[in-house]
Amino acid sequence: MDWLAFLLNIAVTGILLYVFQKVIDERSSRRLAEFERNLQASLFEHQTRFEKLHEERVKITAKLYSLLVQAQRNLASLGSLIVPQDGEVKKEVLESARKSGDALSSYFDEHRLYLPESLCAELDRFQEIFHHTWMDYVLSQAYNHTVDYEAFMHMRRGFDTITDEIPKLRRVIEQEFREMLHADTEEAQGAQDAI
Repeated sequence: MDWLAFLLNIAVTGILLYVFQKVIDERSSRRLAEFERNLQASLFEHQTRFEKLHEERVKITAKLYSLLVQAQRNLASLGSLIVPQDGEVKKEVLESARKSGDALSSYFDEHRLYLPESLCAELDRFQEIFHHTWMDYVLSQAYNHTVDYEAFMHMRRGFDTITDEIPKLRRVIEQEFREMLHADTEEAQGAQDAI
């Protein structure tokens, strides 16, 4: 009988251990499934947020680039002031350049948070050059009635900036835009691959 009681104890203990094991496995499976659902929901939320941020950055980049191109074109049109023109035409050309520079500056200031700091520094530099060039043309027109040499020097500085500095800076800014958009695309692909 001792053996029988011993075998019965072992059998009961084995059955109890098996039942406990199954209960623990089921609870663990439920917890793991719940953890996976939470992880998937979190991943979806982050991916959605990232996609919206990327879409916003693309829109901002496109608008900012459009304003940059327009500002550069209007600044380049100041070169036409070298040829003697009607006073109203001069005012229109200067005003058009000023307005496009202001539009670029305002939009950039409102949206710089979406851009990398290195790109912001280049755009700040563009705006500074734009402003100085515009002022050189304004001053050339102011001096035009008194001292021809001063007018010529301001006009020359502005022309040199438009033909030399601004295109180089624009290429740097374009490259920064491309790198920013490419990096966003790579991050999105990485998030997609993680799913």
